[in-house]
Amino acid sequence: MVSVTILDVGHGNCSVVEDDGRPTIIDGGTGPTLLEYLREEDFQFIDTILISHADCDHIRGLRLALRALPDLIVHTVLVNPSQQKGTHTWGSLVEHLEQRRERHQTVLGPLLADRLDQVIVGSRTSIEILSPYYSEVLVPNNVNNTSGVVRITVDGIGEVLLPADIDDECLTRLLQRNRPLKSAVVVFPHHGGKAGPNTAEFARKLTAAVDPKVTVISLGRNSFGNPQPEVVAGVRGSSADTHICCTQLSRRCAVALEHAPVHLSQKVSAGRRRGESCGGTVTFLHAGPGIWTVDPPLEAHSRFVDGVPRPLCRSTDVSAEESG
Repeated sequence: MVSVTILDVGHGNCSVVEDDGRPTIIDGGTGPTLLEYLREEDFQFIDTILISHADCDHIRGLRLALRALPDLIVHTVLVNPSQQKGTHTWGSLVEHLEQRRERHQTVLGPLLADRLDQVIVGSRTSIEILSPYYSEVLVPNNVNNTSGVVRITVDGIGEVLLPADIDDECLTRLLQRNRPLKSAVVVFPHHGGKAGPNTAEFARKLTAAVDPKVTVISLGRNSFGNPQPEVVAGVRGSSADTHICCTQLSRRCAVALEHAPVHLSQKVSAGRRRGESCGGTVTFLHAGPGIWTVDPPLEAHSRFVDGVPRPLCRSTDVSAEESG
């Protein structure tokens, strides 16, 4: 069984891909959610860890997990070689990776589109590395412009796109290079935040290129007012049918938490502890080309959204909303 779990880590990104019992982690979020998930699932080893870039909301949870689980075997770690890695969190993560290398012979390598095009997850699943290129990371560049962009394929078909924190400049390069973006599921970049001078157009272009059935926005209820109305306007302007699923309930949709969601998956979720989840942690189980069984079911999520006071994903005029 092939599965992709998008963890509700609050403001951040963390996904776990499994095929043939081989787990791959893509980013680690911010807090202890990844650690709790690894313990809950009783993983004894991780086949590969991919780090899209060095922002703390993508790596802090990974550092916590490695520190708390010294006996967890990690076979390979692929790291975005962008030059911007000056934080204490990054330095601490490097120490833990080096310890893994010495103790378990963990292989450390670069996450690059022109160095390693695919990571094999299992007999049916691979991960295509679409960005960045060496030419982009060897010169000073915005860290979001050089985010690692990966696409999970099953039986050779693109299924889940994880574009980290890319902005319009990076998306333009991907489109100019005709990189394959079409996928059944996309985790929207930058947690549904602004992505350049025209966020609505960015969201429209990305959605048109990916053509997703489900758009997941991994956000924290109390962080940055995401998703931005322009994001939802752009997504809806390109596709009226994609199911928008935020991991946590945005304050734009509900200032107060009037009722706790009862539809959530039982997998660990940062927002569920505080009753702040919207979709929560979402697991996609592959059932055929472009077909996934979703936990929690999308129908149950839709019923929950029906009771939200001002659901941004249902607005018919999101472009007119306050952008705050």
